Amino acid sequence: MNRKFYRGNEDLRRRKKRSSKGRKNPYRLLLLLIVFGFFVLGIVWTRITITELTIRIGELEKERKEVANEVQRLELDISYLSSRNRIETLARETLGMRYPRLTEVSTLYEK
Repeated sequence: MNRKFYRGNEDLRRRKKRSSKGRKNPYRLLLLLIVFGFFVLGIVWTRITITELTIRIGELEKERKEVANEVQRLELDISYLSSRNRIETLARETLGMRYPRLTEVSTLYEK
């Protein structure tokens, strides 16, 4: 008889263990779902950020090319505007300047 009583206590202990495990499972499952949700949100946020940065890089690359073209155009303008032939022509035609004659040149000597 002692054995049956003892086995009965053992069965009660097993039932308590099973029922206590069952009570913790919903909380564990809820915690797992919350952690999984944050993980998924992190992945989605990362992908959105990567997409935004990729778009921004494309815009900046386009702007860089436009600025490089503008710099090249301005360098060509500088070389044209500073050419000696152009300056001589402007001085002669617009300002009425000319090269001096030999009689108009005087040399100064320092003593």
